[in-house]
Amino acid sequence: MLIIADENIPYVKEGFTEFGEVVTIHGRKITKEIIKNADVLLVRSITRVNADLLEGSSIRFVGTATIGYDHIDINYLNSKGIAFTSAPGSNANSVAEYIIAGLLKLEQTHNYKLNGKKIGIVGVGNVGSRVVKKSPALGLFPVLYDPPLAEKMSNHPLFEPFENIINCDIITFHVPLKKTGLYPTYHFANEEFFKKIKKGTVIINTSRGAVVKTESLLNAIEKEVVSHSIIDVWENEPNINIDLLNRVTIGTPHIAGYSFDGKVNGTYQLYLSLCSFLNRVPTWDYKRNLPDPLYKEITLSNDNPTIIHSIVHQIYDITADDKALREIHHKPEDNQGTFFDLLRKNYPVRREFHNTTIRLKQNNPVLANQLDRLGFKVIRDIE
Repeated sequence: MLIIADENIPYVKEGFTEFGEVVTIHGRKITKEIIKNADVLLVRSITRVNADLLEGSSIRFVGTATIGYDHIDINYLNSKGIAFTSAPGSNANSVAEYIIAGLLKLEQTHNYKLNGKKIGIVGVGNVGSRVVKKSPALGLFPVLYDPPLAEKMSNHPLFEPFENIINCDIITFHVPLKKTGLYPTYHFANEEFFKKIKKGTVIINTSRGAVVKTESLLNAIEKEVVSHSIIDVWENEPNINIDLLNRVTIGTPHIAGYSFDGKVNGTYQLYLSLCSFLNRVPTWDYKRNLPDPLYKEITLSNDNPTIIHSIVHQIYDITADDKALREIHHKPEDNQGTFFDLLRKNYPVRREFHNTTIRLKQNNPVLANQLDRLGFKVIRDIE
């Protein structure tokens, strides 16, 4: 069996060699010729999988190590009897932690007070639901908006109308990219959207670049309708709009879901799906390969009002990702797309909060609850 895989899927050789030969390649360089004689194709979001790529090949199983799959022509795969799997929820916690880190950085660096603010969460699936759980730890009040999910849940009262979303202080997007259907999300945040929101709104996009229209966001920032913006996904990646990068508060190269835990979760989900497809018993223990976290344990012995900012910054410094992307300014225009891709390919190991234990030496149940909500392991060691 020949398996062609995106080289950015971690441990893909360690996990899939038991099935046959594994050849890794840059996701944008996977071509019709390369996969012609392959049986399995494993990709990430930068590879478009459709008739143009697959027609005439021997591929019988396609997997994407991502939550979204708008880069996959599902109808074509079904028409050809090609099995398909994705990795729903694999990096959802990573994205939620990215948002926490970004918001804390706004508070710390730009004096944006979080406590008491409303955060509108557009899309309450795997990622959005985790933001719902974590955001109260920062003193935020989540407002949920997800019409398709609300319909499935018989208009559950947890979900609120669009009018309540546009009145939020912070709006964050966690939706798939859809151009058709009852609830299209392509350019959901356009000129009309920004005309409706209140002045000073914070915009966060970690879903797909085209959910937010570039020109509309630029205009909203210019008019100060948007006071701060945290943008991880961009239209026309990897050739992003440099003017927008110059104007956003935090800009990163599509790495919100790039925690090492999230990426390896995606690999393992594909592995399990292929085992099921081939009627094989899973034998790979991916946890043996995981590196130690930078901080296994942090001891807290005093009540510092910015202690959560400090802890999160130690575990994940989002400003480092922002700084790395802004180096794109020093690259020739025709090399900027390559630079964007390299930032993703060479992304440093980032472990999630749950790998770090916080040992509390003081009696502070509020802080313990906050840290627990964010996902840390908390031990109360009160003398």
